[in-house]
Amino acid sequence: MNYKKVLLLCCFLCFTGNSGFAGILTTPEELFKMGKAQFECYEAGGRSFFYQVLYLCPKNEYQEESAFLIAKSFTLSGDWYRAIFHLEKFLKNYPQSKFVEEAKTLLIDSKALSLRTIFPRWSIESRLGDAYVGYGYSHVTRCVRTGEYGSVFDKNEFNSAMYWFDKVINELPKTPVTVSAYSFKAQVYLMSDKESDYKKAIEEFQKGAALDYLDTFYGGRCWILIGDVYKDQLKDRKKAIESYKAVIDRYKDDPDNYFVSYAKAQIIFLSK
Repeated sequence: MNYKKVLLLCCFLCFTGNSGFAGILTTPEELFKMGKAQFECYEAGGRSFFYQVLYLCPKNEYQEESAFLIAKSFTLSGDWYRAIFHLEKFLKNYPQSKFVEEAKTLLIDSKALSLRTIFPRWSIESRLGDAYVGYGYSHVTRCVRTGEYGSVFDKNEFNSAMYWFDKVINELPKTPVTVSAYSFKAQVYLMSDKESDYKKAIEEFQKGAALDYLDTFYGGRCWILIGDVYKDQLKDRKKAIESYKAVIDRYKDDPDNYFVSYAKAQIIFLSK
């Protein structure tokens, strides 16, 4: 037995991430059919076969649909950022494809749903920062204690929460997690009933918005909450409308964005 060939075959099969069929199938048609069969069984199925059709085979008639199904598989499994990458690549490479309209619809949906993903890139820094934000938030939940004699604001819990949020801001000044730290820090100020604290909240939201992580949940949230504070706490209709218009301008390249829809609705409400 030629053990070197066996070892190479095993390595190839491990690389494909599928069963041994990938090592046996040789033509683009066979690979595509097997990928399609697996894709119909579960959302992530067939990717390795489609990748082989695209990159390991000579130019063939199955590459266009393989590229589309790779992108579609990521939408079905909820991996929005990879879906967006592959859908945009597909639309660029195959502008005349019969799948273009479906790809455009999937791209719009994926961008909208990606906003629910708090941190799209989980670096070690992001994980550490998220832990710090979690510690801070645990103190936020204890800032106000309600008992039979009413509510009491706990200054010690407030200071502890601010310590952790500031730790993220100072040690990790420009990451998606930093935006969430500014957002939570602002929300702590909103627990007050003082106008000066409401203005401090706006300042924190503005700092988070300035980092410009528009593709993250907290990035967009900072933008719309500036308008919300002017509207609900400070009762300043003019500045609220200006803030909501700024949201629309910042997301002008993505008009189907949730935050744009929210801002437009608030402007209509405030203009009555």
